[in-house]
Amino acid sequence: MQTTNFLTTETRFFESKLPELVKSDVGRFVLIKGEEIKGVFESQLDAIKAGYELFKGDAFFVTQILPVLQPLDFTSSIFLA
Repeated sequence: MQTTNFLTTETRFFESKLPELVKSDVGRFVLIKGEEIKGVFESQLDAIKAGYELFKGDAFFVTQILPVLQPLDFTSSIFLA
């Protein structure tokens, strides 16, 4: 399923960048599309709004930057079979 691959890509990318992000942006929210950080925001709502503006109907990933990995926070599209 495409969504599973999407989430895997973004999640792995986020995990690889987490040590770097924690140094400068702990507590903020990151917007990720594919293997690219599209922005870091003060609030989850700001990150989600930016994602919808940038990607329209395409899926994207938003999560908070914390020193410890948290469960999945937000994705713009989840398809259930």
